Amino acid sequence: MTKETTAIASRLLQLRGEKQKIAEEEDTLWTRFFEICDDIAGEDQSHTVLVLDENNSIIISREMHQATDKVLIDDLKKDLDERQWKTITIQTRVLDMDLLTTALGKGEIPIELVSKHTEHKPPVPHKKLRLATEKDISENE
Repeated sequence: MTKETTAIASRLLQLRGEKQKIAEEEDTLWTRFFEICDDIAGEDQSHTVLVLDENNSIIISREMHQATDKVLIDDLKKDLDERQWKTITIQTRVLDMDLLTTALGKGEIPIELVSKHTEHKPPVPHKKLRLATEKDISENE
């Protein structure tokens, strides 16, 4: 471990704490702003406020958008008979990875052909930062 990596880890941990506090404060402020919007414009109504101060003119607003309805397929299927269900559904074929693995193992499908049609992605780094436990410390001594 170098001094630089130690400094980086310490600063990252500090920033993580600051970031969490800022996110919590922002959530609290937006919640309060939405409460005020409900009081002024009515519950679930859009509302915009122009804020003027000596340095900036800021618009803060809440825009309400209609969410897209979603059919609860499993619930609908339970309430339909078989004929009704077949009226509104289609059969589709999908790749089953277990069947593909079995077919590859039996030599029924050439592995080279599957490899040719497989996207091979490069490894992706993942950020890991946590406080070390006593076990971590003892394992690295």
